[in-house]
Amino acid sequence: MAAERADGRDTGQVTASPVLEDLIPLAAVIGAGCGPCAERMVARALVREDARPLVERTLSILAGVSGAKCFEDAVGPETVDRMKRSLRSGRRALDRTRRDETTCCG
Repeated sequence: MAAERADGRDTGQVTASPVLEDLIPLAAVIGAGCGPCAERMVARALVREDARPLVERTLSILAGVSGAKCFEDAVGPETVDRMKRSLRSGRRALDRTRRDETTCCG
């Protein structure tokens, strides 16, 4: 898909934008509390160009939701604990890719 500028002109560059098909499964597996799945969903989303900011924002939003008292009251502390563990797994996967991108030797 060719990228368009805000004025509608085609830049001729081919880009692959992050899509909901990457972010919604990430949110679902974190909500379900599956750490290994969260890591896989982060890796899958990061295959797309410029996905990192959206993945970071998605993880931040989910962390905010899991930290809300009303959310914990609604779903229970066990669910919140599972979510927090899977959020940590997703964050580790994100951090690991950042380290891999900045390594110059190896």
